[in-house]
Amino acid sequence: MDQDTQTVAEQTVSPAASVRGRRGLIVGVVAVALLSAVAVHALIPASPTPEASGPGSTPGPSSHPAAQPSSGAASPSVAQPSPESPSSPGSGQSGSGLPAPWPPPPGGPGPVAPVRPATPSGITVTGASTSTLRVRWTDNAQNETGYVVVHQQSTMRVTLGANATGYDWSGLNEGVEGCFAVAAYNGAGWSVDAFPPQSSSDWTCAWTHQSMPAAPSDPSATGLDADTIRLSWTDNSFNESGFEIDWADGSHQRIYGLLASKNQTSRTVDHAFTVESSTTYCFRIRAYNTGPSEPYSAWSAWACTGTLPLPAKPGNAVLTSVSDTVKRIEWTDNSAIETSYRIYKAGSPVSHDLPANSTSYEWTGLTPGVPVCFIIRAIANTVASAQLFVGDASNCPNN
Repeated sequence: MDQDTQTVAEQTVSPAASVRGRRGLIVGVVAVALLSAVAVHALIPASPTPEASGPGSTPGPSSHPAAQPSSGAASPSVAQPSPESPSSPGSGQSGSGLPAPWPPPPGGPGPVAPVRPATPSGITVTGASTSTLRVRWTDNAQNETGYVVVHQQSTMRVTLGANATGYDWSGLNEGVEGCFAVAAYNGAGWSVDAFPPQSSSDWTCAWTHQSMPAAPSDPSATGLDADTIRLSWTDNSFNESGFEIDWADGSHQRIYGLLASKNQTSRTVDHAFTVESSTTYCFRIRAYNTGPSEPYSAWSAWACTGTLPLPAKPGNAVLTSVSDTVKRIEWTDNSAIETSYRIYKAGSPVSHDLPANSTSYEWTGLTPGVPVCFIIRAIANTVASAQLFVGDASNCPNN
């Protein structure tokens, strides 16, 4: 074989050899593709797991579906409360007993989030009704998977979708405080470092409304003496914070306002409020509460009474010695309404009561030579007249 013929033979490839070469190339490409797929799979984090319920588990955001807005009740970004029980399957609110703080969520659906979402701002809570508090916030995140709202008092939470800006938390009692915290989350974690928050300043609170308390009834006013009146009424309300008493003269012109405590059904008005004898006073009562809406009940009817009149002060007192140990006390009866007379010895706890219309009394058992001073008062039931002094002691006041 000459040189040219040898060169041609070396460059000629048989059909069988060509097929074997192409098969080897295909196998190599497939192997590289499989290795690349395995490497990519190792870099993708696992999808978020539902809320753990067993001991030692790590809870993340709730796996319950977000509550849907009611028809025409709110904008699409404001979720409405689920009518189901918070512990029922499918409810937006999860059960209580969640650990605090919750660890960051392990992951989220969709693509890998390189950074945590921005923290919501402008969180507000307002009373919407006697059973609902309205939670609102500004959505500052562009990469959140959703939002979680936590109720501090019950430790219950609700998970909402991305772009949510509010939630109406219902099923509360009237006149109670509710505090809430809100955080966004995605596969990289919570939008805040600790959630739920540990500082009380990181919770936003408000009170549910209170319904109008029922008005009290059966008001009664009784004059006990010349400067004391006893009030009473029936408490018909279950939710009052207390009672307001309108104190007026006989023409219902207001004199003063008084207060009574929750569940209280009586009050005494006395000389501390400058009550005068022989004067008619009227009173009415209403219940109030400290809620933000309709805090007062209607007024009760008026109840009026007069303070008792004072008996007239006796006059013209005269003291004479009957013996070394007996003194005779005489006076003029000036009262037409007294029920008795009472005589005291100054500096002694001893007193003597005499029948109405009495005008004299002999005090026995005195110490000879010791000056004395006596006090005489007319009594009308529980009301006493001004004092009349008589005696030979230097410290006995003049009348």
